[in-house]
Amino acid sequence: MSAYQRLCQRLGADGEEDKDIEVIINSYELITEYLCMKMFDYGVLCAKGLVE
Repeated sequence: MSAYQRLCQRLGADGEEDKDIEVIINSYELITEYLCMKMFDYGVLCAKGLVE
């Protein structure tokens, strides 16, 4: 059983395609990139505080 099928089963989708799940799965790379950039930005802010 694939992760997608297990997730649908937990959410009660009964194997039907869930549009919200599809959006999350298809946007995973973009979401990860956004989170990484936010982490970088926060790191820069913290580093500036240590240097000054």
